[in-house]
Amino acid sequence: MKNFRAYSIASALALVMSLAGVFIGNCPYSIADEVSWLCVGENIVRSWFNGAEESDDAYFVNVGYDKQIIDVEVSPLESGRMAITDRKVLLDFLDIADQADYKYIFLDIRFEKGFETVFDSALFAKIASMRDIVCANHYEPLVNQQGIQFNGFEIADTTLLPKCAYNDYHTSVFSSNFTRYAYLQDGRTSVALRMYQDVNGKTVRRNGWFYDNDGTLCENCPYIPIWGSVSPVTSGSVTSAQYYNLGPFLMTLPEQQLIEDMKGKIVVVGDFEEDTHDTYMSKQPGPYLTYLAYKYLARGGNKISFPVIVLMTLIYFFIVKLILSGRPLIPWGKHRATRIFTALLSYSFILSLICMVVFLITGYAFNVMVPSLIISGVSAVKDSEDKPSEKTAEK
Repeated sequence: MKNFRAYSIASALALVMSLAGVFIGNCPYSIADEVSWLCVGENIVRSWFNGAEESDDAYFVNVGYDKQIIDVEVSPLESGRMAITDRKVLLDFLDIADQADYKYIFLDIRFEKGFETVFDSALFAKIASMRDIVCANHYEPLVNQQGIQFNGFEIADTTLLPKCAYNDYHTSVFSSNFTRYAYLQDGRTSVALRMYQDVNGKTVRRNGWFYDNDGTLCENCPYIPIWGSVSPVTSGSVTSAQYYNLGPFLMTLPEQQLIEDMKGKIVVVGDFEEDTHDTYMSKQPGPYLTYLAYKYLARGGNKISFPVIVLMTLIYFFIVKLILSGRPLIPWGKHRATRIFTALLSYSFILSLICMVVFLITGYAFNVMVPSLIISGVSAVKDSEDKPSEKTAEK
């Protein structure tokens, strides 16, 4: 009867810990433990196997190099000048891109109301008329004329809305950098998901508490591995991806060369210099992170690995059963070195090592904080049950 109770508890807790890992994969906020260990693991992968994200299908264009200055009225009492993406140069570039047999275009550029130029109408009409193109939209609090706050993004021209998708990520008190990307952002389609829908003809759907990618159980907010970096073509440095500066350099190239260069490519246009975000792999450009999020989704990286889930469930079961049986994780042995080594081990440390190994082998990242808390709780309860009370000790 006692063994049956232990097996039942171990089975139930193992299932809870496995499901907790799936649910955490749907949380847009980073949990602290996943950053440091996976960073170490990823660096090992890159150093041993020279692993990097394949970006041969991408054509990166930087709009942060040559901007135009416009007059902006922030409020009735405040006005000034601001540098924005050169609308005329961008329009000329899209005219050329429209002739190319590109795969997709992602414009990570904010077309906000109040930042008008004489080329806006022509530019917005061009974007609205192009195939397979998406613009970055943002979900921010706005205040109407009555002073009531509401959520939305005041875009410069409503004709762009059908071409827009959301492109935000969340931070928390535990982590202020980028680690997770939400494909469905509060039910709204993200840029990476829109690209996946248009290019791959598949999507991510929510079904109650769970999500599926093309019918397979998946994580909506997976940890996004950053295998590589991006640098200017003219820098001379060797990285996994390079970008061209939209301006005198790029636009003086022969038009036919640009058309050929963009053929079959995902054209990513954004600010690769100023629009950077802290990640566990140093600062990375926002447009590049969105591209990596799409690539991860396209190769099914967010799909739940059932063999890994089964393996982790068995590991959780074994650990809990071991605790309930009162046996140590590793026999102490007679040697002093063995005792010292065992004393240094903890269940959290072991789970973290398993997390790293699983990530290195499969690329699947699971959270160890919740399982560690549950296992620590089971261990504490077991210790309190086994510890004799003061009265018993006196007797």
